[in-house]
This record gives sequence, C-alpha cells and structure tokens, in this order.
Amino acid sequence: MKKMLKLLTALLLCMAMFGCSSSTEPSENVSEEKKVYKVGGVQLLQHEALDAASQGFTDALKDLLGDQVEITIQNASGDYNSSATIANQFVSENVDLIMANATPALQAVSAATATIPVVGVSISHYGTALSIDPWTGKTGTNVTGVSDLAPLDQQADQIVEIFPEARKVLREDRIELGRAIIQIAASHGMTVKPCAEGDFLAPYGADCSGCMTVSMYEQALHQRLKVPRQQPARKGCACYLGGDIGAYNTCAHFCRYCYANYDAQTVRMNLARHDPDSPLLIGHLSPEDQVHDANQESWIDHQLSMF
Repeated sequence: MKKMLKLLTALLLCMAMFGCSSSTEPSENVSEEKKVYKVGGVQLLQHEALDAASQGFTDALKDLLGDQVEITIQNASGDYNSSATIANQFVSENVDLIMANATPALQAVSAATATIPVVGVSISHYGTALSIDPWTGKTGTNVTGVSDLAPLDQQADQIVEIFPEARKVLREDRIELGRAIIQIAASHGMTVKPCAEGDFLAPYGADCSGCMTVSMYEQALHQRLKVPRQQPARKGCACYLGGDIGAYNTCAHFCRYCYANYDAQTVRMNLARHDPDSPLLIGHLSPEDQVHDANQESWIDHQLSMF
C-alpha cells in the first residue's frame, strides 16, 4: 500500500507541476527543486483503518519529498457536508493535491474540483463511488487512487475459518427471517425499512423506498424542501443525508457479527474514557483536534403550492 501510494503521489505531483504549464522551459525565477507542495487531506472519520491509511499516505509523501511538502489532513467526523466544507476549503487554497480517505470523502472532493489531482484511499470501488457506468478500471478524471477491496473468495474462506458453524443464507432463509421481523415490528406499531437490500421484502410489508429520504424529512418537518442533487452514499442507498453520531469500538455488547467493533481491548479503553459531561462520546477535546463549523443553509421551499 505504501509503495503504491508513493508512486501515485509522485505521478500526480508531476502533473501538478507541469500539467498546466504552456511551456516546457523551466522558469528563470522559480526553482522547482525548492517548491514546497501543499497537500490537503479529507478523512471521513476517526477509525483505526482510516487513520492507518492517512498515516501511510503522509509517510509516503514525506519519504518522497521530505521538507518540500506541507500536509494538512482534516477529519470530517463522519459527515458528508463537513467533508464538502473541508474539500472546498482546500480548493480555495489552491493546494497541489487532495487526498480523500473513504468513499463519502472522495465523493465530496470529486464534486469540489475537476482540476486539482485527487488520490483516493480506503475506497472499495471507484466506479460505484463516482457513479461511473460502465466501469473500465479508469476514472477518466482528475481522480485516481488505491482500492482496499480484498479478494472476495479469500474473505469467504476467512469467514469459514473464523466461524466454522456459518452457512450460506439462501433466499428462502432471508425471506423467512424478513417476514418474521416484519410481523414482530408490525405487532409493535413499527415498519421495517431494509437498508440497500433491494425490494424483495416489499410484498411482505417492508418499506423498501429508503430510510432518510427527502420525503421522510418533509413529513417530519411538515415542510416542502428544495434540495440540491447529491450522490448516494453507496449503490442502492436512497438516503439523502447521513451523519455518524457514534464511534467504532464503543459498544460493550460484543456481538460476533457486528462490524462496529474490531478490538475488544479498545472498546474497554474507550468506555473507561467516556465522560457524560463531555460534548464528545469518548474523552475530551485535545489540542490537536480540529472543530469545523458546518455550513447551515435552509432548504425549505417557500413557494406556495396547491398540493
């Protein structure tokens, strides 16, 4: 990963140096050898894997350029709008390169600039992330990067090794489980909303139209909204907005199937740091933390309507 990031960043910095120049002759007044490149990074949220990817990116650039590069990586705290705010800030600063860590961060950066080179990390599939169909293996834009999608056959083998009792869940099993959950929810006055699972449970009473859709916001607010177009978080997801309010490695239930915990010791350490009087879920603000003001804009449609 580190070697690949080094090659990618070297290539893109060369593009940033020479791609917009109308002359092949070096400038008489500016020494390229002494140029200090400014690199911005948008990391979706604090997570052990994402932290490691950002650190690998930083190490690769420092190994490559030493003190000729200034790197600023900002955390969006799991919020797409914060990712967009950070990305637009880097674009206004006219940085030489932007790193986008995780799919929503890549989507925000891609929407913010079509000219500044962008390197994606912690991205499973660039075609899905950027809505490129058909996907040929190249974005054809200013975006490149590395994929963290491990071979699916190896993942399946690992699941069998860790959970030898696991078996394939057939469609009939999914329908049987889904119908039971739908019936239990209905008996308590609730409606099941599957998340990006298609509509195969709709005939049994599930609402497969999406979770936090624009219409759901309008019903909750009793207002019509005029919202800007926005890419979905992933294929099949109809939610318009999403923002994490939790954190990984913080739940003490330790369910075996849950992806939110991947280290039991870290969970116990985080629980010990929890302070009910702190504005943060875990611990307190530290000097290196960065707090961003989210751009708040009303999308209420004040146009009168007869319907």
